[in-house]
Amino acid sequence: PFMVMQVVRFWPEYRALARLIRSGQLGRIKNVYMSRLSSHPDWTVWHRDPEKSGGGLYDLHIHELDFLYSVFGPAETVYAIGDREENGCFNNVSTCLRFSSGVPAVAEGFMDMTGDFPFSASFRVNGERASVVYESRDGAMTLYKADKPGEELEIPRYDPYREETEYFADCVRSKKETALIPGTDVISVLELLDAVKESLVSGTQFGRAADTMVALEEGPFYAVETVPYAYTGSTGGVRVDGNGQLLTEDGVSIEGLYLAGEILGPTCISGNVIFGGINHAMAATWGLNAAENAAKAVE
Repeated sequence: PFMVMQVVRFWPEYRALARLIRSGQLGRIKNVYMSRLSSHPDWTVWHRDPEKSGGGLYDLHIHELDFLYSVFGPAETVYAIGDREENGCFNNVSTCLRFSSGVPAVAEGFMDMTGDFPFSASFRVNGERASVVYESRDGAMTLYKADKPGEELEIPRYDPYREETEYFADCVRSKKETALIPGTDVISVLELLDAVKESLVSGTQFGRAADTMVALEEGPFYAVETVPYAYTGSTGGVRVDGNGQLLTEDGVSIEGLYLAGEILGPTCISGNVIFGGINHAMAATWGLNAAENAAKAVE
């Protein structure tokens, strides 16, 4: 048998959380937050060498990602931000994920807290039926249900390191596979970590869902540089038809008169309300639309 010792899967509170999720007691999971915070060990510099430990990304952040994978399966999208040290280590990482099951999650791993900051791990899971919160510093894991006071759960106390070691030893003695941490999971979690690292290095989102993208296959394509600006547009404007032609009060298109830009009013175009963040696109789209139709009218 082969097993990577991912101890969080054996940790009492995380085992209890996995049972709550899998049993459906929390209902549909709407959001998950997990964190693991620690100062750097002062007894070695091994953890700061990316060639040896991989830094906080592979030595600390992996625990949250492994647990999330174990209960929600493969991630569909990954986006991460963090601080990279001069030697290449990422010791402070925040990762946003959406799993193929539809569950969104945020995981944070900081391995460079200053001073004598005490180690802490926490999670917050919000479901349609109930929410559950855990903070390792006070050891409390609390379940919140609608119309009921929060209930502090009784979690069995045992040594998770001993638990996982005894489990592996039993698998060796009985010559059975390590079903709690199969080798396929290990590979998948390492691939997930690689995706997180790629996002950290490139600053891009990995694995964006196909149904959120549209292929642009035929040009010409144009790029316009934009800068921040103060919003000064009107909240209304004249009415135009789909070709950009001005409409009379009776809704009749006026021949030869095409409009585009701020005069249309950014919150009411052809009777549809729109607002915020689209002024540049609106001006470009309706400008091109009006110009093309005006050109056709004089041909």
